[in-house]
Amino acid sequence: MKLTQGGYLGIGTNNPESKFQVVETIPGTHLNVNIYHTDPDTNSILQVQNGGDGTGDPQIALTTKGESPYGDWTIFLDNDDSQKFKIGTGFQTVTPKLTIETGGNIGIGTTSPSASAKLEIDSTTGSLLLPRMTEAERDALTPTNGMIIYSTTNNRFEGYENGGWVDL
Repeated sequence: MKLTQGGYLGIGTNNPESKFQVVETIPGTHLNVNIYHTDPDTNSILQVQNGGDGTGDPQIALTTKGESPYGDWTIFLDNDDSQKFKIGTGFQTVTPKLTIETGGNIGIGTTSPSASAKLEIDSTTGSLLLPRMTEAERDALTPTNGMIIYSTTNNRFEGYENGGWVDL
């Protein structure tokens, strides 16, 4: 461990490049940094893990209260799936809930959103809920062709096309 005169703290390095730097130099070793509280009523953990030798995924796990010491939610880059950014439940075995591909396509409930869709939602237990608003709230928007809302004033779906709101 090294504390420089400039206030930089290094663990595993004698030349830290930031205020706090942890370096693992053993090939194939995963580096975990844990911040946690041991109070049984809190039991919260923030864990940051690197990908080791490239076979693991760099990730951040967040846990609050519960039996598992490893993450209720995990944010990670999936090395085995084209470096997709994923958010999921669990830690060592993560169930992805949201996926963002490197091209920007987003999948909710799927890890492979369609290349033709910027957003794909896959579910057999839920649906897409569009914004619901009154006619006055709708008219306060700065509309763009392609917008869709549900009008609570008119009780119907409306879309904005060619400069005006139309019934769908």
